[in-house]
Amino acid sequence: MASASVDQVFVVVEGAGWVSGADGTRVSVSARTATDWAAGEEHESGSDAGLTAIVVEAERLVPHGRNG
Repeated sequence: MASASVDQVFVVVEGAGWVSGADGTRVSVSARTATDWAAGEEHESGSDAGLTAIVVEAERLVPHGRNG
């Protein structure tokens, strides 16, 4: 598991896999799925078949739908 050094948005653009937070519960993700982690939040991602993702990192990201 990794800890985000700054806020992160993880956007799957192709393929499928999973993401998890500090509790380790895996959530399925596929193309056009996005998730976000706050700075300091432990997280992990993976795939058995492969996926392509874009990760955006910045101080103070506020993903659509989340107040902040």
